[in-house]
Amino acid sequence: MRIFLNQAPTADLSVRFITDKPDAVSIAVREQTLEKCVHVEPGKSYAEMSTFLAEAEVLVIIEANMKEGIFFPSKFVDYVQTGRPILAISPKVGVLSDILKTHGGGLAVDCDQPDAIAGGIKALYESWRAGLLDERFASDRLIKMFDKDAILGCYLEIFGKLGLHCSG
Repeated sequence: MRIFLNQAPTADLSVRFITDKPDAVSIAVREQTLEKCVHVEPGKSYAEMSTFLAEAEVLVIIEANMKEGIFFPSKFVDYVQTGRPILAISPKVGVLSDILKTHGGGLAVDCDQPDAIAGGIKALYESWRAGLLDERFASDRLIKMFDKDAILGCYLEIFGKLGLHCSG
């Protein structure tokens, strides 16, 4: 955020950071003097999160800097179901990066490259300012990848490879 705001000091945006470690994140926010635009909130229940997600313009997933990203399908699918664009700050190699680069629905940026993260924020912000955010990055195009028929098809394929046959 700090790099983006240094490049675009007049940008008007607000970030709600929901975390199970609000004190630690608040310290980082103060160190980067981001208090005017970054608001840190403690974790929320699953029911509360659905309302929060629906209100957001862009949803962000931050993955740890690892050799390969770890896929958290439940969180990602919750994000996809909102139809909102997703910014995945994740390792270059990983499922989220692959999905977003192949199918759209947002941007994946390398979590180890602060300038790339700032570039992703800039691209989404500029699209939002131009009124093209959903047209360019909406994640609703990913819903079919995770609907019940797609998931059932994956299970049936796995069972078939294992020599198991399902009926009904």
